[in-house]
Amino acid sequence: MQNLRTILAAIGYITSYLLALQPFLAEADTCTQGGPDGYGSALIASFAISLLTVPSIAQARNFATAVHWLGVFHLVTVFIYCLTVVPKLYFTNLFGIHICGTGYGAGSYIEEYLYAPALLVICIVHCSLTVVGLRTWLRARDFA
Repeated sequence: MQNLRTILAAIGYITSYLLALQPFLAEADTCTQGGPDGYGSALIASFAISLLTVPSIAQARNFATAVHWLGVFHLVTVFIYCLTVVPKLYFTNLFGIHICGTGYGAGSYIEEYLYAPALLVICIVHCSLTVVGLRTWLRARDFA
């Protein structure tokens, strides 16, 4: 039974790699007439990915298995989010600038204000699950 749960956790980690692509999905939108539809779709896709991956990873957090090393890839996700999502958080949420740029005026859509905080929370949850799993794995090892 533990092997099946480990496989489920591996599938969850591999599926969670799609989170690194979400900022690029949002940027693919042209923001026609100021509509941030790409950001809304990236937000919905991120929540859907998290609904699938967080339970499958969380169920294996107490197993002393090396599958949690698959979560180290989320360091790349953190790097990508620092380059793409954090500036959106800074300019849109703190200064109220439209997420598509200053030429569109002030932000007026809910997707603009939810995009960056939601993606950062999702990234923090996945990184936290990885740290908890790796700590469990390291504690079970006998390094003496």
